[in-house]
Amino acid sequence: LRARVLAEAAGNPLALVELARSLPNSAMVRERLSPAPTTLTARLEQAFSSRLDDLPAETRSALLVAALDSRASLDEIIRCVRQLHGSPASLHVLQPATEAGLIDIVDAELRFRHPLIRSAVRQAAPAAQIFEAYAVLARVVADPERRLWHRAMAAEGADEEIAAALENHARTARSRGAVTAAGAALERAAALTADAHKKGARLLGAAEIAYELGLVEVIRRLLPQAELLDLGPLEAARLAWLREIGVGTRRWPACGCNKRYKRYERSKEEGSKQYQPLLRLRRIVRRDETHREVRYSDGGGSSGGQPEA
Repeated sequence: LRARVLAEAAGNPLALVELARSLPNSAMVRERLSPAPTTLTARLEQAFSSRLDDLPAETRSALLVAALDSRASLDEIIRCVRQLHGSPASLHVLQPATEAGLIDIVDAELRFRHPLIRSAVRQAAPAAQIFEAYAVLARVVADPERRLWHRAMAAEGADEEIAAALENHARTARSRGAVTAAGAALERAAALTADAHKKGARLLGAAEIAYELGLVEVIRRLLPQAELLDLGPLEAARLAWLREIGVGTRRWPACGCNKRYKRYERSKEEGSKQYQPLLRLRRIVRRDETHREVRYSDGGGSSGGQPEA
């Protein structure tokens, strides 16, 4: 048994402690270790999840609220628990999680002792419970941006009001440099959009942000969704270039985007707002190409055209 635990821990001190703690005190411990998840991360999440089962329901709800909103205050967490369970809950509901070594209360804030605990809490909760927790967070949280996100995550069907608000939030977030938040907002906005044209534009916006962040796999996940939708000529041009990224062609003219852009640049009746997304994409691409050309001229690499890791 000792050798088995050491093998699954793979030299990771945290894994060694948590896998050992997750074992039941019985002769069936060998069965508990088999079959094992394929990755160490999955094994650790399983170990943390096994410790959630012994917690009271109100404690598990408090952990779920904190896992869904890392900025939730202790007051917001307890108010959510009260609404979820209809009980006069207090900070005492967090004591079992503290004793189990899952969280710490530091400077009046709940902090998970490891990021994988937060992930395990989310993974262990049923989808209906997650939706309910998001809905309660949307009622409890006062901050407009956080409340908007919780409303969006609690929505189970198309909701253009929330989708439009998320798109506006993405625009604001991007302007202040919160690019990752802007991408997440646009992707969620697309998921809540029924209109095919708007959905496509929002998916492409999220994909462009993923390009800025170097997240090629995210681009490859979003584009197949956009390809199935009714896209206008400008969106088709953006899609064509972004699709080239997925196969390693990064030059702007490679997919005919430059030709499409020039046509719309000359077209006065289209209005400037309509081709602003394509103009923004061209600026991003030009900046990227200029950066790479300078780097290659300095001997920093080969211009093979493949996305960089």
